[in-house]
Amino acid sequence: MNEFFPGQSVTYREHSGKVNFIDNDYITITIKEYCIPSEDAQYCKRNCAQVNLLVFRNYWHEVLDNEK
Repeated sequence: MNEFFPGQSVTYREHSGKVNFIDNDYITITIKEYCIPSEDAQYCKRNCAQVNLLVFRNYWHEVLDNEK
């Protein structure tokens, strides 16, 4: 797969998630998103945190579109 768009539902190996960022050399896939506890949120820019998986271009052929 070589065409991606933000929010696209994909699977890379055993990890499923949504495309978060696209660059010429890599993409990131958000595989988990969770809310930060309120006592810690005051020190954060966002109320939610993300776990992102970085996939370099030479592995894009292993990324599967979940919509197909």
